[in-house]
Amino acid sequence: MSHICDSRKGKRQCIIASGLVCSVCCGTIRKEDLCLNCSYYQKPKRKYNEVPSFTSSQMNDSDQLIDYSNAIEGALCAYDVENNKSLKDVDAIKILEMLIDKYYFKDSLK
Repeated sequence: MSHICDSRKGKRQCIIASGLVCSVCCGTIRKEDLCLNCSYYQKPKRKYNEVPSFTSSQMNDSDQLIDYSNAIEGALCAYDVENNKSLKDVDAIKILEMLIDKYYFKDSLK
């Protein structure tokens, strides 16, 4: 059993727990400064669901939000037209994630 939860089989040797832990416990207790050399460690992924969102009424009440929305929609539509209307949902999501990375998480685009 896992050294932490005692409900799943521990298969990973953990520096922090000083014993075997399951993958769920491994992800729960990890610490970047302690786990950098661990072969199981992965940097945390972005939590796009925590980025602020707005209701339709909030959008309608804000000229700034309307401008942002129109710019994004226009860019996606222009991209779709330039690519023979072949834009797929997965591509649109990737584009939106790149915009969020740049403007919300302040990443530089590669």
